[in-house]
Amino acid sequence: MQSLDTLPPEILLYIARFTGSDYLRAHVDRLLVAQFVAFENLALSTESLQRFLAAPKRSHLRVLASVRTLSIEGRNYDDYNSPIDAATDPDPLVLESEAENDHHRAQIEAWRMMGLIGNCVFLDLQTCGSLVSLAGYLRHMAELKAFRLKVSMKSPLNEWVDKLLTPAIVSVINSLPRSITSLTIDNPWEQSGFRHGPDDYHQICCLVLSPDFLPSLRHLRLRLRSICPRIFEMNDSAKHPYLETFIINLSRKEPALHQAEGQQSECCLEFGTIKRTPFPELLDAAEATMVRLPAIRTFRILRCIFPMLQVAAHDILTNRQALLPENARWNDLDWIGDEFTDIDVHDQSDVDLFDDSDFDAPWISLEAETAL
Repeated sequence: MQSLDTLPPEILLYIARFTGSDYLRAHVDRLLVAQFVAFENLALSTESLQRFLAAPKRSHLRVLASVRTLSIEGRNYDDYNSPIDAATDPDPLVLESEAENDHHRAQIEAWRMMGLIGNCVFLDLQTCGSLVSLAGYLRHMAELKAFRLKVSMKSPLNEWVDKLLTPAIVSVINSLPRSITSLTIDNPWEQSGFRHGPDDYHQICCLVLSPDFLPSLRHLRLRLRSICPRIFEMNDSAKHPYLETFIINLSRKEPALHQAEGQQSECCLEFGTIKRTPFPELLDAAEATMVRLPAIRTFRILRCIFPMLQVAAHDILTNRQALLPENARWNDLDWIGDEFTDIDVHDQSDVDLFDDSDFDAPWISLEAETAL
């Protein structure tokens, strides 16, 4: 029987891409023969991301040169209930100053010794640190076409976790290579008792549609804990010639997960101060932006409808609304939902966001999705 490594390169390339990256990485012999495609499509948990960051430099070089699609998935709920080893404690993060970093470590250690914090704070801080480290590698992934980040924090009521998450995500987005054609940022959130005033997500809103930032972007899906109309702004007379998909989700609820959730995104510029939905302003800005998106095919803003706690999608192109089906995810493209009509959305701008603090809602499931 002919050995794989004796086959012509074009045949070997076809076989490798047909079997897929997961199959090739499962056995060392397969990996050695077809390592040039074994890392084209990577789906990493936060744990495997940490192992990648700790791997030898030669491993990094192989991945950086090969990866085309990269998905980072946050921890599952059960991960927060398993024992944590001291060796897995998060590395110290560089904050505003070295003195602040020392204070951070001392405070966390004191809380830990008193039994006031558990696994969730340590794991969440570890995730923030991993994202900051990942940003240093992203800019070197010259072949990267699709990037998806889905991460949430289990300990939002910890001041340090709340303070570090947004800058970590911003650093990741700022480091994306210009080759990106598909970007999904999915950050299901918990209410925070610490943030007041403008949120750092405003940096994202001013960035993602800039033609100079990701000029080849075709598909953009965002679910952020704060957002504002500047998400649609571009330079005067500028257009984004390739963008085909633009989906914004203001709701934390996902029908497929049967959640009792009513939290919605807040406005970046009013984060933690005024509880109201930015949907009316986003809708106006989106409608004004359509003429600058000549290739757009799917343009939606999703929100939670009260008091039914259902997710409705407003189609910017047709000005119609439909309820997201129970078996659909918010970032899916092809689904058919029941049409929905409510009062003028501009009459809701001063309505308080739903306070679901009395609900014992399950933590959002972080099952791996099949597509970026």
